[in-house]
Amino acid sequence: MVGLTATGRNTADRVSASKIHHTVAAWEPPVSGLEWFFDGLLALMAVLITWFAIFSVMKLYQGQR
Repeated sequence: MVGLTATGRNTADRVSASKIHHTVAAWEPPVSGLEWFFDGLLALMAVLITWFAIFSVMKLYQGQR
């Protein structure tokens, strides 16, 4: 990738791959109540959308009789 490789010389406009550090926390906080709320809301909407899609297709086929 351009700009992420070392070129052998130390230039100020390039970023060396060795200077990019990803720190991983030794301890992560537990899942908050707000995250549980939005995860539940996402699951509820997935179920609702699936139900509505099935319901719509059923009504379309019932109208063809």
